[in-house]
Amino acid sequence: MSVPARSALMVALGLYRLRSMQARSVWTAMYFLPFEVSLVAAALIWQWMYDPLYGVALMASLSPASARKA
Repeated sequence: MSVPARSALMVALGLYRLRSMQARSVWTAMYFLPFEVSLVAAALIWQWMYDPLYGVALMASLSPASARKA
């Protein structure tokens, strides 16, 4: 096999491999995205619950009389 033919073949295989790796990255991202989104949603809910001004945990710990004053 001549050098130009071999070089063209290697470039073609390299481009195919690059396209294959990019597709794998997209598939991996789509596979793990629901897991990551659920973790972020849970973290935001816990952050909201323990917020020092408007948190649900704070409101639940206050008595009804002091909650009306605030």
